Amino acid sequence: MYKELIVAEIEDDVLLVIDILQNDDGGPADILLSKGVIVLKGKNKPCIQIEMKNDVRKITAADHSTIPPLSEAVIDVFIERKESDDVTQKTDFIVEPTQHFCETYPFKMASVLVDINRNLTSKIRLLNPFP
Repeated sequence: MYKELIVAEIEDDVLLVIDILQNDDGGPADILLSKGVIVLKGKNKPCIQIEMKNDVRKITAADHSTIPPLSEAVIDVFIERKESDDVTQKTDFIVEPTQHFCETYPFKMASVLVDINRNLTSKIRLLNPFP
């Protein structure tokens, strides 16, 4: 299937091809998430989720910190909890900077593996590379 597409840089999560799925010459597509398929022109196409947004957690500094120029600091952070979290099991998360963090703050952040059930706060390492 060939279609002409115009791509725009959009920050919201949206289904960009809705016009193709809804207005195709072969009729509208059926999105069956319960079966993991999209029925397009009468044929089942697998619908594979490649990113789980549910695993993204908000991280907040536990206290105000000042990181002097050309130095690094290890700070405590709170990692968002969810009702579905099982506090009796080991719950590992990789904490790493998002693109938004990198564009907004002048710091560098090291990725770290943390167990959110081990302590109330977790530790992350930040570097201020500027004089």
